[in-house]
Amino acid sequence: MNKKLVGFIVAGVAVFALSGCGSSGGNDVVIVDPGPEYVTLFLMDETIGLGAEFVPYTCYGPDETIVTDDFTNAFGEFTFVAGDRCEFDLFDFAGTVPFYDHPLYIADDLGEGKDDIPYSCDNGIDIVEGATDIFGSFDYPEDAFCKFYL
Repeated sequence: MNKKLVGFIVAGVAVFALSGCGSSGGNDVVIVDPGPEYVTLFLMDETIGLGAEFVPYTCYGPDETIVTDDFTNAFGEFTFVAGDRCEFDLFDFAGTVPFYDHPLYIADDLGEGKDDIPYSCDNGIDIVEGATDIFGSFDYPEDAFCKFYL
C-alpha cells in the first residue's frame, strides 16, 4: 500500500512539473514579423566619379502605396524594398540620349554595377526603355523621370 501511495505522489509531482507549473494554458509561441527587408543601392555619377546626391526619388510597393519618398544622400544612396518600382527625377541632368553627355549608373555597396534592372525614362518628348547593362549603366533623355523596376 505504501508503494502505491508513493507511486501516486511521484506521478502527481511529475505531472505538475511537466505541466509548466501553472502556465497560462496556451502555446506561448510568439511569431514576430520582421517586416519588409530593405535594400540599399547607389545612383552614381560617372562624370564626377561620385554618388549623384540630392536626387528626388519615390518608391512604390506592388500595391502602388508609397514605400519611400526621399532624396539620394551625398553618396547617391537610395533604399527600397525588393519588388518596388522607384522613380527618380533626373531634372537638370543632361542625359545620354542622343549623346553620351551625363552617364549615370546603379551600383551596390561594393561599387559593382547592378545589371538587368528594367527601366523606363521619359521627359515628355523622348522615351528610353531597357535594362541596365553589366556596369549598371542606363540611357535616359535630358530632364527625365526614370522608373526602375527593382
